[in-house]
Amino acid sequence: MVLAEPESLMLSSQMVGMLLLSRAVADVGPALADEILEEGRQRPWQRSII
Repeated sequence: MVLAEPESLMLSSQMVGMLLLSRAVADVGPALADEILEEGRQRPWQRSII
């Protein structure tokens, strides 16, 4: 599947954000970090409202 540029940018941004957020909370809440990554894996195309 070839993605259009806006969709590619959106997906890349979501993946990077998910990884950064997960790493930021990993020391304090390992379970939360895992949950963040798991949610991102399950719904990679969900558009955010923000």
